Amino acid sequence: MFSLGAIEAVYMMPSSIDLDQAIAPWLDGRKLRVGLLTNPYSGRNRRWGLRAANRVLADYPEVYRQEVRTPAEVAAGLAEFARQELDIVAINAGDGTVQAALTALLQAPAEWRPLLALLRGGTANMTAGDVGLPGSSAKALRRLLHWAATFEGEARIVRRPILRIQTAPDRPSLFGMFFGAGAIIQGIELCHQQFYSRGLNDKLATALATVWLLLAVARRDGRTLRPVPFRIGLDQSPLAPPEDYLVILASTLERLFHGLHPYWGSESRPLHYTAVRAQPSHVLRAALPLLWGRPNRFGTAANGYISHNAGEIRLGMDGLFTLDGELHQADSRAGPVVIGQGGPISFLRL
Repeated sequence: MFSLGAIEAVYMMPSSIDLDQAIAPWLDGRKLRVGLLTNPYSGRNRRWGLRAANRVLADYPEVYRQEVRTPAEVAAGLAEFARQELDIVAINAGDGTVQAALTALLQAPAEWRPLLALLRGGTANMTAGDVGLPGSSAKALRRLLHWAATFEGEARIVRRPILRIQTAPDRPSLFGMFFGAGAIIQGIELCHQQFYSRGLNDKLATALATVWLLLAVARRDGRTLRPVPFRIGLDQSPLAPPEDYLVILASTLERLFHGLHPYWGSESRPLHYTAVRAQPSHVLRAALPLLWGRPNRFGTAANGYISHNAGEIRLGMDGLFTLDGELHQADSRAGPVVIGQGGPISFLRL
């Protein structure tokens, strides 16, 4: 196995580096060894099948393969890849499977940290859209395996911190890249119940859900959008008194679906945090620029729009939150949900 740690030390590991230049001195001409985790029940894999990806794999019989469906199977597959000391783990699945893989990697001892190559095999594929390989799963897989064997083509390492979510002191941590609560839960439910179930693709479904949420906020539609009380503390600040919010999100993704970048904090800290209070003002004038990280005179904290970069976020809350599309329950009696930094993890871009 090549020494990713040594490469990171030599390059002091900025957010991305030229992987061809970085890896070549350490490999001395040998191929990189690749393992593939595939979830056949992830959105695109389930709808369109795996025939194209399997045709690619027929040309690369040396690739280690594991089919996975549950977090336990993801952890077992990664444990087998660790025993083989593979260099790259490709994941042909959706955001939930990627989240399970991040959790399994970061809960395990740190002796093995492969490069991750994310393929778009799921429904929304928000994580892969930011730190994964572009194109269909089959095309991306062929490009990856060709590069691992020949180093032909441009490649980069993109290193990101991973969210570490603690819901109670006696529960294992969860790891992922996008945390959302409040109306985000209703948007996910809308996508699944009204859009995905009717065969709409992920881009159209998420666009329609975003427009629906914005219009509901602008109309102050309390029957559609239910504000949620939170007690919030950032970094060393204590938990504030309860206050109603429509949206809370925290992420280490730089781009969400459709290229959205809904953060505008200026602090030099690793976790993006954005909150929208109940009944914000000037919704249509403020929200559209803010979705791309461009605050204007309407998008202020006084009008209900808040964004910071933080090292730790604590949320006193009850109810559901999403971590990379998977739903989890929070109970304030167990203490606040603590969102900190885990990782970092290195992703391969081609």
